[in-house]
Amino acid sequence: MILGPIEAAPAPGEGWPRSLLLLTERFPPHPGGLARASRRLARHAASAGVAVHVVVTRAEGLPGSVQSAPDDEGGFWVHRFGAERATPEGMQQLSLVLDWLHRREHFEVVHGQYGSTCGFLAAWHATLWGIASHVSLRGNDLDRDLYDPERLAALTWALERAGSVGAVSRQLAAAAGNLVRRKVLAMPNAVDLRVFRPVDDAAQFRTSLALGTGPVLGFAGEVRRKKGIGYLLEAFRSTERSHPEAVLLLVGSIRPEERELLEGFIRQ
Repeated sequence: MILGPIEAAPAPGEGWPRSLLLLTERFPPHPGGLARASRRLARHAASAGVAVHVVVTRAEGLPGSVQSAPDDEGGFWVHRFGAERATPEGMQQLSLVLDWLHRREHFEVVHGQYGSTCGFLAAWHATLWGIASHVSLRGNDLDRDLYDPERLAALTWALERAGSVGAVSRQLAAAAGNLVRRKVLAMPNAVDLRVFRPVDDAAQFRTSLALGTGPVLGFAGEVRRKKGIGYLLEAFRSTERSHPEAVLLLVGSIRPEERELLEGFIRQ
C-alpha cells in the first residue's frame, strides 16, 4: 500500500467540505461515462480547495491490494483497490481499507457513485463515521438492480439512509423517489462547452459529415446493447426502406465486445 501525505489545500469557500471521499467502480483509464464523470467530479472538487481522495473499487490487481498515487493534473489522490467482482469477501476487505483511510484523512463527506455498490458503502460508512453522505444513481443501479433481489436490498438501504441522493436524469430521479418515498435530486451530467456547442450553419455541418439531405437517425453515447442500440438499428432499417437516402449517425465509442453487433448489422 502506497499512500503519502497530501499538500495542504486552500481553504474551501463557505458551505464546502474540507475533505471528500469519492467511491466509484470506474475511473480512467477505464472506459465509459462513469469513469469520466468520476474524474470530472474529483477534479472540480479539488479545484474548489477540497482535499479529495478517490477509491476505485474495481481496479486491476491482486484481491485486497491497494495502489495509491496522486493525480498530479487533478490535484487529488487515487486509490485503486484490487477485488473480485462485488463478492462479500471483497466488500469486506474494501470496508477495512475505507476505515483505515478515514482514520488517516478524517473525511467530512463520502460520495458513492452507483447505488447498490459504492452508494451502499458510502451510506453505510457515513453512518458509522457520523459524517455526511451522497449517493449518485447512474442508471443500471436502478433499471437493472431493481430486478436483482440481492442488489435491491443494498440499493434500497442506501437510498433510505444516504444524506442526499442524486440521479443523472429526471426520469431516474422520479423512479428512485417512488421506490423509497424521498426526494431525489435530478443532477444531469455536465457538458464541456469547449467541445460541444451549436453549429452556426446546419447545412454546412451536414455537408462536412457527408450526411446528404435525407433523414438522419442519431445516437450519442457508447454503442452498447444495454443502451438499446439493437432497437435503433432496427428503426434505421425500417426508415431506410421508405427513405433510401437516410443516414445513421453514431457519436461515441464502441467497446470491442460490442463491435460484432454493429459489424453484423453493416454486413446485412
